[in-house]
Amino acid sequence: MAEIVFMAKNKGADSGCNHRLGDPLIAKPDGFSWGANEDKRAWIARHKSADGWPANFVTLRITGLSVERAMRFIEPCTRPATAADPEFNAPDIIDRKIILLRKQWKLNIVKLPNNVKNELSANGFAIIRLSQIRQYFCHKINGKTISA
Repeated sequence: MAEIVFMAKNKGADSGCNHRLGDPLIAKPDGFSWGANEDKRAWIARHKSADGWPANFVTLRITGLSVERAMRFIEPCTRPATAADPEFNAPDIIDRKIILLRKQWKLNIVKLPNNVKNELSANGFAIIRLSQIRQYFCHKINGKTISA
């Protein structure tokens, strides 16, 4: 079972963070101890109150999803470099990649079932099965959802 931290807000370039709502950021095994900025429960444990929690992130524990597979959602979308890419015109061009997008996948948080959205809003954390969330993962380039 994997836990994934997702962006809960759109952050602009002026903030120094170009991640967008629903971008998966970190995947760890079930039970990982997140920091106070990633996990509202850790924030409350440290500050004795939810007041001031920035709510930049939400964490989903996804049953039926291995950490290895979850890590694939976090990879950037790339393509091999070619000789037509002037910045990569070098002898080792075959080893180079062009990053098209910072993340290949996103979670459509806005369309999640209301009970999950409510739990994320209240706690910053929710537990859900992969089969329940599959249709909300979307590839950023081709729009496909994840397969079984």
